[in-house]
Amino acid sequence: MYAPETVNVQETGAYVEPDEMYDILKDDDKNKDYIILDGRNNYEYKIGRFRNAIELDTDNFRGFPKALEKIEHLKDKKIITYCTGGIRCEKASAYMKQKGFKNVYQLHGGIVKYIQKYPEFGFDGNCYVFDGRVSIQVNNNILTECEYCATKTARYINCANNECHRQFICCEKCDAQHESFCTQEKVKAC
Repeated sequence: MYAPETVNVQETGAYVEPDEMYDILKDDDKNKDYIILDGRNNYEYKIGRFRNAIELDTDNFRGFPKALEKIEHLKDKKIITYCTGGIRCEKASAYMKQKGFKNVYQLHGGIVKYIQKYPEFGFDGNCYVFDGRVSIQVNNNILTECEYCATKTARYINCANNECHRQFICCEKCDAQHESFCTQEKVKAC
């Protein structure tokens, strides 16, 4: 993302605990006072996110500084950043403060800590995780569809083409039918 010496991680955004986040999301008046910023990558945002969250549309966290330019006009607003477990938000919130964002907060413990208490409110879809599970089901609000058949699913797989390995949404049936290839063109190319 950037050289560690350029970010003072001692100056991070103040923590918002899951209970506070729930209260903010639940109360329309409080909700209007805050901007919710997803600090994760676009493929994580795609399968699950907090309601009304802004996506920076980054492929990886190194793109965060450049993507942040899109919301410079919000520097004086109250912004709550969130990520999967709260780690990226430490650097992200510190970087934001360093770049002149005035009221930066971060969800303490990230999505994981929040959904342990409130799986049915505020967060829609699945939570992307960086282990063999790839995504964990939070509630019944599936946001994505199989790229082949449009069946509701949040199942990510990697394309079987060694030159591709693109991660894509695919149901089990289409995975088996297309042998884990992301498009017919890739199947033909192999």
